Amino acid sequence: MNILLQPVRNVVLSLVVGILALLGMVSTANAQGGGIPEGPVHTRPGLINPTCASWGADRVDCFLVGNNGRMYHTWSDVASSGDFRDFAPWQDELGAPPAGFDLRGGMGVTAWGPNRLDIMAITEDGHVAHRYWNGSSWQPANWEDLDRPGQAGVSEIGCTTWGVNRIDCFARGMDRHVYQLAWGGTSWNWVDMGPLPTGTAGDNDSLGVAAAAYQSTLLYQLVVGIDGNVYHSKWNGTTWSAWVNGGKPTSTNLMNVTCQAGVIYVMDCVFLDVSGAVWHRSYYENVGSWLSWHNLGALAPGVNAYYAGGLGFSKVVGDYGAMYVMAYGENGQIYLGFGRGSTSTFDWYGWDNLGRPKDQHQFLPLVRR
Repeated sequence: MNILLQPVRNVVLSLVVGILALLGMVSTANAQGGGIPEGPVHTRPGLINPTCASWGADRVDCFLVGNNGRMYHTWSDVASSGDFRDFAPWQDELGAPPAGFDLRGGMGVTAWGPNRLDIMAITEDGHVAHRYWNGSSWQPANWEDLDRPGQAGVSEIGCTTWGVNRIDCFARGMDRHVYQLAWGGTSWNWVDMGPLPTGTAGDNDSLGVAAAAYQSTLLYQLVVGIDGNVYHSKWNGTTWSAWVNGGKPTSTNLMNVTCQAGVIYVMDCVFLDVSGAVWHRSYYENVGSWLSWHNLGALAPGVNAYYAGGLGFSKVVGDYGAMYVMAYGENGQIYLGFGRGSTSTFDWYGWDNLGRPKDQHQFLPLVRR
C-alpha cells in the first residue's frame, strides 16, 4: 500500500470502529484473554505505559513510546521556571526502541544516583532490553539484551533501587511466575520468585507489576490479580513474605499499578482501574497495612484515563510528600498530575494536558458502548 494513503486508511478504520461501537455491533471485550472486564473500544493508539523517575531535586524524567515506534522523553524544569508543572517539550533523543519492542510489555525506569537513569523495555520475544543515561549520553549505543529467564519470556516490568549501583526489577513470566532481574554493580541476574498469587493473570492477560525499595531490607513486589485486587510480597532482608491481598477501592477491577518508595510513607502506589479512574494509596509499614484510597479524579471534564494505557509515577528527590502522575487519556492526550501528602493530609492539585509528541499518529477519540 502507498504509505501516503496509510494515515487516511487509519482514519477510515477508526471511524468504522467508532460507528459500529456506538451501534453496539462490536464487542468491547479485550481480546488478550479472559479476566479483563469490558472496557472502552479503542483505536490502538501508540502511547502506552508511560514511566517516570526522579534522580535529583526538582527533577522528574518521563518516557513513553509513540505510534511511530520512537521513544519520547520529557522532564521537569522547576529549577529554571519555578513552576512545578513546567515540563520540557517531548524529545526523541533515544530514537527507536529495541527491535521487536512489544507495546503491551511496556517499560520501567529507575534512578540510583544523580544524573543517572536506567530504562528497561520488553521485547516481543519476552527479553528485557536496557539502556542508561550516564549524565552526558545514552549508553550503550545500541540496546543491551538482558535475555529472559530460561525459556520463560516476560511481560510488564516494574523497577526500583535501594542504593548506589543497585537495581531490582520484577516482571511477570509467561509461565505465570514472577521473576526478579537484579543488578548488583557488576552483573545482571534472573531469579525465579515463584508462582503468581492465586487468581492472577494467565499467559496473555496484561495486568500490572510494580516494585518499591525503601532500603536493602525493605523491598516490595506487587501485582494486580485477575480478580482485580492488588497483591504484595515483602523482602525483609532474609526472606520474602507470602502474597498479601490488598483489595481494590470499589467493585471495579484494578488494571495497573506502579509504586515509589519514600513518597509519604514507606511505599506509595497509584492504580488504574478498568473504568479509567486513577487512584492513590499509601502503605504504612509500622502497622503493616494499606491506608485510605484517594480518587485522583478525571483527567479533564469528561475524560478518563485509557484503562490499558498504564501510568507513570514518580516522587521528587528531596521534596517530601511530592508526587507526579502521568496518564494517557481516552482522547489521546498525555496528562500530568501533581499531589502532595503527609501523615495527616493528602492534597491533589489536578491534571494538566501535556499534549502528545509528534508521533505521526492519526487519532480519533476513544469511544464507549
